[in-house]
Amino acid sequence: MAKPKPKLRIAPPTPELQTKICQFIKAGARPAAAAAGCSVSSAVFWHWMENIPAFRAAVEGAEAEARIATQVELRKKNPAAWLGRSGNAGVPVLRPQMRGEKAHQLNLRQQRFCLEYVKDGNGTQAAIRAGYADKGAEVQAHHLLRNPKVLERIRTERDRLDGALNLSVERVLREYMRIAFLDPAQLYDAVGNLLPIKEMPADARRALSGIEVEEVYDFERGSKTQVATLRKVRFATKQGALDALAKHLGILKDRVEHSGPGGGPIPITALREEIFRLMGDGEAEEKK
Repeated sequence: MAKPKPKLRIAPPTPELQTKICQFIKAGARPAAAAAGCSVSSAVFWHWMENIPAFRAAVEGAEAEARIATQVELRKKNPAAWLGRSGNAGVPVLRPQMRGEKAHQLNLRQQRFCLEYVKDGNGTQAAIRAGYADKGAEVQAHHLLRNPKVLERIRTERDRLDGALNLSVERVLREYMRIAFLDPAQLYDAVGNLLPIKEMPADARRALSGIEVEEVYDFERGSKTQVATLRKVRFATKQGALDALAKHLGILKDRVEHSGPGGGPIPITALREEIFRLMGDGEAEEKK
């Protein structure tokens, strides 16, 4: 009778190694890549993830910090992209599927795809970062984005991030309103001098895109003497904010123009004849 093979025993990670892996993740590395950077194989890393709750919690916390930092930067650049999403407090976490869970739940790689997709909305790159093969990543992303469970998880992650960042439709619209309806007179005192930044009304300050301060010196007779301070105020683009508000209210709508082959007119002769034929068939049926 053959003796059963002894189970492979894997030592838990040391606190120093766990900290180092988490530091790599916070810097933007994928967990498996962070482990590889610390000379830990993928098999050992996922064994720790599934069997050591404290290690899994530390990795998930590092991932959450990295995701929030990424979202802060992305939403600073394009806050309008997140209009229409309400937030719930909380931080998204990644948890591997455990033995005995229902089959309809997302597996670990699908969960990873959802979290990666939330970062930039690029399905192909999200699939690659989630561990799918580069060659079939585009097709895989297409199938995943048609999966109701995947779409539900993506919406949940966005809502949680919105809550963690205190981002809402109302807040974004208020920022647009501050820019669109700014009165420059609020930035000056009664005699026309520019107010110090701390004395400007809060709504006016938030509508500015920047302030430049330039010191003017006189170098007469080899000495350097400051003679003036020049401050330049830059305003955020008013037209862009007005357009965004108009589209939200339905005042402006995107117009789509269609053309025929080669950019020419759309051939409608055959279409008109088909419509007349159908109308004629309908009248004949009514007479019967």
